[in-house]
This record gives sequence, C-alpha cells and structure tokens, in this order.
Amino acid sequence: MAAAYLSPKHRDDHAGGRMIAALAADIARQRTGVRGGLTLYLRAQIERMTNLLKKRDGAKRRQQAINRLCSLVGSIVLARAVDDSSLSDEILAAVRTSIEKSRYSRIAPGEK
Repeated sequence: MAAAYLSPKHRDDHAGGRMIAALAADIARQRTGVRGGLTLYLRAQIERMTNLLKKRDGAKRRQQAINRLCSLVGSIVLARAVDDSSLSDEILAAVRTSIEKSRYSRIAPGEK
C-alpha cells in the first residue's frame, strides 16, 4: 500500500489522488458538516489500516495505523508542495523506507 501511495505516479496524479491530501487543510476551515464527513472517512481508514496490522501487538495497532496514515498523507502533501523534483522524490523514498522497516521490525524471523 505504501509503495503505491508514495510513488511518483500517485504524487503527480493531482486529479485522481486521494482527496484527503489535497483538501484536508481547506476542510479544517469548513463548517461542522464538512469536517464531520472527513472525520467519518478518517475513522474508516484508521479502522481499515488497524485491521491490516494483525501481526502487531493489539494495544499498539491503532496507534501505528494513525501514525502510518499521517506519514502517508503528510509526505504526499509535502512531496507535491515543493518545487524541487529531487527533494520530492527523496521525501517519498524516505517515508516508504521508514514504513517498510517498521513493517518487518516486529515480525518474527521467517514470517512475512
């Protein structure tokens, strides 16, 4: 999931990318109804990501899901915002690497 989300193809697809990366800052300034819609969406995404982390310690799964979601969204926002393509690629690669390392750091040898 991280590899696809944090790819140059997704970064460059402004029209087809996830709305959260494009609109979150604007939604924060909107009325409750609009913000409520984003809240529902985020809760669903957090739940989905939490369920994907089944091999993690149950008490930390939700926290890690929130952390990953924020890392994904924040990095795509920043990678799109800078005017230096090398820095943009570096941002995406750094977060991809961080997520991949954390993915395997708690899995017992031989598991994937």
